[in-house]
Parts: sequence; structure tokens; C-alpha cells
Amino acid sequence: MQVNWRWHEARLQDPARALDPYRNLRIGAAILREQYERSGHWLEASGLYHAPSNTTNAARHRARVQHHLEALP
Repeated sequence: MQVNWRWHEARLQDPARALDPYRNLRIGAAILREQYERSGHWLEASGLYHAPSNTTNAARHRARVQHHLEALP
């Protein structure tokens, strides 16, 4: 998971800690879960994780995720 310093500085606390992949994974998972609790749908949550305040970008990301899911065997 990739957690954006600009939007999640408070969660990451400092740049050095932000480089810890396990910390990024825990924080990213928490953000995704929060978006799922907000939307009630994992696909919607993926778009909100990517762009919580921009519905156009969230929808575009959601469509890309859906495309990849449909391509799975």
C-alpha cells in the first residue's frame, strides 16, 4: 500500500517512519477499512482510498480496480 505523506502526515508522524513498509501497510489497511465502513462496499472503498475528496478520480480508480478484478482467473 502507498500512503501519501501529504494527506496522512499525522498518521505517518515523520518521514523516516513513513519509509517503514510494515507501518505503511498497517496505516493503509486502516484507511481502506475506514473507507469501507463509510461506504459499505470494498470496490467503493478502493476508490475512496485513492481519492477520498475527488469523486471523478475515485470513480476512475474504482473502474481500474474493477477491470483488474474481472481479468482474474
